[in-house]
Amino acid sequence: MPRFRVILLVSLLAGCSPLRGCVESQFTLETGSRLPLWFAEARRDSPSEASVELTYWTNGDAVFELKSRSGETIKKVSGASCWHPETRYTRNPDGTVTPPKGPEYVIVKAAGIVDVVEHRDQPGVFRMSDNESINREAKESVTRGECRHEP
Repeated sequence: MPRFRVILLVSLLAGCSPLRGCVESQFTLETGSRLPLWFAEARRDSPSEASVELTYWTNGDAVFELKSRSGETIKKVSGASCWHPETRYTRNPDGTVTPPKGPEYVIVKAAGIVDVVEHRDQPGVFRMSDNESINREAKESVTRGECRHEP
């Protein structure tokens, strides 16, 4: 039994960081999506030459890793994330919640740049929002100091 506890403890600690907490979820950039804005100077000639992984942490950090085809990290950017004003869950009388219809949007501010992550109904995949009104509203929300950590 002690061996099981040690293995369990090591497994739990492997997914956690003293500064960020634990990994909440991980996603890969959808094929055909643009790269996040803070990777502008690291863009490749062909999008197929690189991939982007997104990890959300329990403390609200979002970490983006631009990786080469061979899996080598080209650039890593960390920023604060919060829910976009358009993403609202409805609380039901029985205590459950109903997700919004359509995509869920997450605002991320990293390296002084605000960009919007879009989550559709595809598990494990994200894309960067190209919707001008969603992106403008995100920047205005950040300027006003709004940042919801609960949808």
